[in-house]
Amino acid sequence: MIDLIPIRFIILPFLARDPKAMEIVQVLLESALLRREKNTLDVDGKRIVELPPKEVCYQVLFSLPL
Repeated sequence: MIDLIPIRFIILPFLARDPKAMEIVQVLLESALLRREKNTLDVDGKRIVELPPKEVCYQVLFSLPL
C-alpha cells in the first residue's frame, strides 16, 4: 500500500500554494541538507575543503572603433 501521508500533508497543499506547505518543505529540507562553507571544520579540526589561494589576473584590453 502506498503511504499517502506525504501526498496529503505535503504535496497537495504545496500544489495548492498553501503558505504553510512551504514552511513544511523548508523544515524537511533543512533537516536533510547540510550547508558547508569553506571554513567548516571536520571532527579532526581540519577544513573539509582545501582551496588554493585566490589568484587575480588583470589584462588590458583594447578595442577598435567599428
